[in-house]
Amino acid sequence: MWRDLEKDVTETVSEKGDIEFSLGYNGDLERLTAKVLGAKGLPKPEGHTSLDTYVKVSLLHINKVMKTKKTSVIKRSTDPVFNEFFYLKVSSEQLDTTSLSIAVMRHAPGVKGDKQIGRVVVGPFMYARGKELEHWNDMCSNQKELVTYWHSLT
Repeated sequence: MWRDLEKDVTETVSEKGDIEFSLGYNGDLERLTAKVLGAKGLPKPEGHTSLDTYVKVSLLHINKVMKTKKTSVIKRSTDPVFNEFFYLKVSSEQLDTTSLSIAVMRHAPGVKGDKQIGRVVVGPFMYARGKELEHWNDMCSNQKELVTYWHSLT
């Protein structure tokens, strides 16, 4: 009997789940567009049957948070669909020192503070590696187009 030594990457879900989002950059408008599409395989907290989540998008310049935006809360889903756009002002000179943190948060009303389930940081070589760096580079080389990737949450 034969079987593959490597698992099919497109079918695996990370331990903390995966998130799908699109990135686009328009140099003429100096605008970075992030579209949060959805997530899958998010873990339920112990003792709970459902999960209320939102995504927090943070623009960082030289590791300093410049702007943070949030999606609406999706209730009772481990595979939420958001489909929300965020527009962030970034000059072309700042692209090499700018990164985006995309964090999936568990909404807990009545409890002090929401809890981060996992996050992804995309940006240039100084801030990201692997698929996250590839996504950023694809965005930079395909300006005025949205480039969509799935990322594993860490």
